[in-house]
Amino acid sequence: MNPFTSNRFWQTKEKEHGLQTVLEGADPIRTTPFPCREVMGKQALECVQQVFEYYWEKQQDVPYQAHFEEKYCKEFADYYGGGFADAVNSGSVAVHLAVLALELPPASEILISPVTDPGSVSAVLLAGHKIVVADAAPGSFNVNEAAVRAALQAHPSIKAALITHVGGVPVDMVAVSQVLEEHAVELIEDCSQIHGGALGGKRLGTFGRFAAFSTMFTKNHTTGSTGGVVLCADEKDYWMIRGLADRQKPFASSAFNPKDPGTFLGPGLNYNANEIGCALGSQSLHCLPEVITKRQQLVNTLDSLLEQTTAYCPLRLSPSAQASYFFYNVAISEQLTDQQVMRLKQALAAEGTSVNADYRYVVCEWDWCKEKYLNGVQTPNATRHRQRSINILFHEKYSTADMEDIVWALVRAEHYALHN
Repeated sequence: MNPFTSNRFWQTKEKEHGLQTVLEGADPIRTTPFPCREVMGKQALECVQQVFEYYWEKQQDVPYQAHFEEKYCKEFADYYGGGFADAVNSGSVAVHLAVLALELPPASEILISPVTDPGSVSAVLLAGHKIVVADAAPGSFNVNEAAVRAALQAHPSIKAALITHVGGVPVDMVAVSQVLEEHAVELIEDCSQIHGGALGGKRLGTFGRFAAFSTMFTKNHTTGSTGGVVLCADEKDYWMIRGLADRQKPFASSAFNPKDPGTFLGPGLNYNANEIGCALGSQSLHCLPEVITKRQQLVNTLDSLLEQTTAYCPLRLSPSAQASYFFYNVAISEQLTDQQVMRLKQALAAEGTSVNADYRYVVCEWDWCKEKYLNGVQTPNATRHRQRSINILFHEKYSTADMEDIVWALVRAEHYALHN
């Protein structure tokens, strides 16, 4: 029996923790930390040992762009159904290289998602281009077809689009990519938060010319502390990315001489990945399907309770969409007034549990960005959703008991909001 659909769960939790919040003098629900993900566990240590032992046997110091990177990049591309992948040293760099590889005219307009990481926004700006921010779909952090079409109509000179799948929830890339194709706009998917997600059986990251991935330690798929991958279908694009990632070396040229910088294609920086990170990536990629499955199971557990509350609205995905949850975004019911929502979020913050009640990644709200780059543009749907939603932070090592503690923090906050 699902504990969330039985009275016993409610009765046990109310007896154990009560309905009063920390703001009202109650003890926190959680007195012990939530579990560590242990990405750098024993299996990861074995991967590092393999790298050292491989090069010890070869009597060679550990290089870059070598055995473990080649192996990882092939495995990564194969996971996405073919094409080419290049591992780099961060997700922001992956976006930056994909933007550069489009070879757009200087100061081109690039459409971006309203909710994304500042690294992705900076990757566009530092490439010398302008950003145009689309609004989100109502009740979402993601764009939809209507939002993209409206942005293209308002800015017909847009040359490319950088579309982010926020929190591991798929954008409807079938519809969005079709609109972009109608307007001859190049597409880069930012898949940093949706490793392994799919739409209609097609992997997200394969709808555009390029896809950029962050593989930092918090992501569902990781290469260690920090890292990134650029994915593309065309071999010419791949060699372009490889060169941009390594000081503009002309790798595709039969006359390429790595010892003659005079033959390089121009100024460039070193954005390469490393062998240890790539070995970790191979191990993590192998575990990704299980990670996705376990996170989905935990979300299903959450949904079974949230459906019984007044304040919280479980996410409803298209049957053709496969999420790969980085966090779980939950909308707050329109039945609650804005003042009640504020009280609910105050109560959640005081609980100190694994919930972010104030997600500050709405681009148009950043002072440094709106003052210099946006000319007063607003994204009201994205802002409204930030104000009236929460993010549940979790990973595959969380247990049912961990999720129950989060749930009861939500229940106590709801009670506080509705009865105070």
